[in-house]
Amino acid sequence: MPQGADSLYQPDGGSLSYTSATATYELPPGAIAWRVGAYTETNLKNSTLEYIFQTDGPSELVVIAEDLVLAVGGYSGSVEFDATLANGSFNSSVTQHPMQFSPSPQSLTAATTLSGSGSKAAYMPHAATPTILGLAGTISN
Repeated sequence: MPQGADSLYQPDGGSLSYTSATATYELPPGAIAWRVGAYTETNLKNSTLEYIFQTDGPSELVVIAEDLVLAVGGYSGSVEFDATLANGSFNSSVTQHPMQFSPSPQSLTAATTLSGSGSKAAYMPHAATPTILGLAGTISN
């Protein structure tokens, strides 16, 4: 598959770039929603959604939200979520349009170090040192 940018996916100011093993979407405000306990949040500024698909090794789904404001505890700052999924959870079709992963749900194994394998979340309040959390549990579409 060629490397480059794709003009097929341009949602309200969003964009797509890809390589032979990744697809990276820049998404406009409001394009990403997630739930933390009873709270549902959306991105307030442009955010990044990255799919990493490998022939060997796990698939990964990475979401980076800048200047996020969470209702939980009044948190404001940046969040990066990295879910390590089963190999083949998505494929190169994500270079044409975002897609759900399969199978769903999947179990997450928590990372034990910042650079180690496993799922993790990093959050950084403005002008502060990032906090890294290993994530274990279940993820679904």
